[in-house]
Amino acid sequence: MARLPLIINDQRLKTLEGLRENFNLTELLARFRGGQLRAWLNCWDFSSELEQVEALSPDLPEQELLEALCRIFGVEGDAKDQALTAFGEEQEKQEEQQREVERQRKLREQEEQRKAEQTRPLTLDEIEFDWQEAEGPKIDLLTSGADRFVAIESESGYYRGYYSYNGIQWERANLKCKNNYSCHLYCCNGNFILDYGSTPYVYSNFTRWNRIEIGDDKIHINKIIWTGDHYIALGSEEYQSSYETGTFFKKTETYWVCNPIIYTSDELTGPWHRETVDLNGAEYISDGVWFNNRLFAFYGTSDETIIYSGSTLTDLTRYKEERSGCGSHIWIGMGKCFRGHFTGESTEDCALVTDDGIHWKTLKYGITQIADANRFIIAHLFKPQTRAYAHDGADIGFHLSLDGINWRKLNAPLQKGKIAYLDGKLLIADGNKLAVGTLKIAHKDNTSSCSTHSSNTSTEDRDLHYNVELNAEEAKTGTIKEVTVTRSETCSLCSGSGRESGAGERSCTNCKGCGLVQGSKSIKVRIPADVKSGAKLRIRGQGNAGRGEAQPGDLYVHITVREEPSVSPSQTNNTDHTTLLKEIADAMNPLKNPAVLISPAAGVTKAVSNILKNK
Repeated sequence: MARLPLIINDQRLKTLEGLRENFNLTELLARFRGGQLRAWLNCWDFSSELEQVEALSPDLPEQELLEALCRIFGVEGDAKDQALTAFGEEQEKQEEQQREVERQRKLREQEEQRKAEQTRPLTLDEIEFDWQEAEGPKIDLLTSGADRFVAIESESGYYRGYYSYNGIQWERANLKCKNNYSCHLYCCNGNFILDYGSTPYVYSNFTRWNRIEIGDDKIHINKIIWTGDHYIALGSEEYQSSYETGTFFKKTETYWVCNPIIYTSDELTGPWHRETVDLNGAEYISDGVWFNNRLFAFYGTSDETIIYSGSTLTDLTRYKEERSGCGSHIWIGMGKCFRGHFTGESTEDCALVTDDGIHWKTLKYGITQIADANRFIIAHLFKPQTRAYAHDGADIGFHLSLDGINWRKLNAPLQKGKIAYLDGKLLIADGNKLAVGTLKIAHKDNTSSCSTHSSNTSTEDRDLHYNVELNAEEAKTGTIKEVTVTRSETCSLCSGSGRESGAGERSCTNCKGCGLVQGSKSIKVRIPADVKSGAKLRIRGQGNAGRGEAQPGDLYVHITVREEPSVSPSQTNNTDHTTLLKEIADAMNPLKNPAVLISPAAGVTKAVSNILKNK
């Protein structure tokens, strides 16, 4: 009979000494359970060891089985301890690998579910947000793109730049320039552009703002557009012109004229090429987009709107509308193109939408802002009024829409301010008040209500942030603050499974199948002494609950130390101390108070008492 070796640690073993030298409990246990160990002992005539191995029951507890194998093959003392330790470490490693495989499987399932959710038609009632409020910089301009929100704050006559990944914590973006009322901030092909009057600045490498050089100082750039192939810059050029007045005594008058211009470039950094385009008498282009492979550019006056559109710059078609172009804006959202403008006679037709760029449909409400969330849009609306300018229309706050026609009020803590949307998060900034909403899709068919974009699988989604303000004394000595946080908690009815017990596959009626519900909790936070403004305290496990096996997030408390106003000595007490001291000195002077000569103590005391009484 052929004598087969026993494979342990990739070694072909033929002796018991070789087995003890390559002793591996993990592999030996596997050979025992698979029958290879008994077959090897039998074919090599290790009868004593074979008899002991055959006497072992496979149903023995694992620890007893391991110790028995060590005893049978003469592995004792330190060698036994090392073998058992190595077995435990190997088991932990295998279990960790299995957990990772299971985690990856769940992530793939969630990603597939998310993709399926994104292709499934929505209803307006299913779109919901979990809101978190905070305070930040006083935001005057706001946009989003790439992986961050970017904002401009106007303070003390200067613009300052900020950026944030989650809308709650903000960092300076290395920008400081004088305030300019005509500034605009927008994102173009992943680059953040600040239209600073006549000079655009780009923030593309996220380290500093750089000036975009287009033409000379007479060139005013109003908008830069990305076509998917190259950049288009829309603007105007100022130059002086003259004309003669008078019949007998002619006089030459000079004035400034604007001439519309269009530049193109493959890169934002240039070189920029000036295009030869006939815009038929327009003075400037106020706004524009690239939509449906066509350029839409707007020139507006107080009486009319002129639209230039075309697939090539040398073939722009001019359309004239009998409505005001003053304040015109154009946006792209959800695969549609929206226009908003102010009309002098009425605001009833101050917003329009198109699917193809040719046929425009009048909207019921006026629009001042739009944020594109891919599957729906968020807009700031106003209710039109007859024979009134658009800004006289009634502000009705933020609304959601799937088609730009039908709208639903957005249930947000702030109903005015700037808006921006980024990867499942909607930021509303009203001055320094911030509200960040995390998107969730609440299914109405009782199958699930879990968030699509915010799958609660990342640590950042589960963390919470809270701002605490201290006075100088509290910061110096330390204190305890009680904060009340609104957070996701594990559903008590289904214990986070999302399924009702004994109901098969039916979703939990309490959490709608998500496994999480909204709740609130008061948490006492111990503030250490000598804490500084900007410090961040971390309270582990007090954030949002995790789905499935995910651990809860952490609560981050951000400290702001309130600056105490400096008070001059004259403000702390209305008493004029200089005058008071002079009067007391006079009271002690015998030349000015003869009573001091008769009775020094009594004279001074009486005089000082009268002085203080009068004060």
